[in-house]
Amino acid sequence: MTEGGRIVEGRGSRVSHREDVHKKSIGTTAASADFSVIRSIGSIARAVQSESNARFRDEGLNSNGFIYVIRVCEHPGMFLGELADSVRIDRTTAFRAIKKLIEAGYLRLQEDASDKRMRRVFPGKRGTEIYPRLHAYEMENSRRLLLQLTAEEQKLLAALLNKLTY
Repeated sequence: MTEGGRIVEGRGSRVSHREDVHKKSIGTTAASADFSVIRSIGSIARAVQSESNARFRDEGLNSNGFIYVIRVCEHPGMFLGELADSVRIDRTTAFRAIKKLIEAGYLRLQEDASDKRMRRVFPGKRGTEIYPRLHAYEMENSRRLLLQLTAEEQKLLAALLNKLTY
């Protein structure tokens, strides 16, 4: 039953979901301010990912494939699990993406010299070829995102982000 824009249930009442979400998004409490910071970080991350996926889709690097290629080119020889952990994506999803990148020639696997059960990931021919473009794109995005911050503010931002745990 509704009453004056509110949903009435039994003895108590609660604000409708739409009103509740709106009030939470515009609140000024410390808790909502903390939440808005995390939302802003998430929004920036999604925008960068979306733009990057669109930009490298024709290269077969959509679904965040460019992240794996960049990471492997910068840290060749990581174990599969290390690569998945470094990009903070669950291992099953990461292994599927890595398999596709291997099939496309961006990455290659090599058995570990001391433990044949372990495999290390290295850049493939296509990965090595495209890395300079990926790196330049990443640098340009970073420059554009940090343009309004002074060098001191950039250091502070890096320090604060490093304090976050997830």
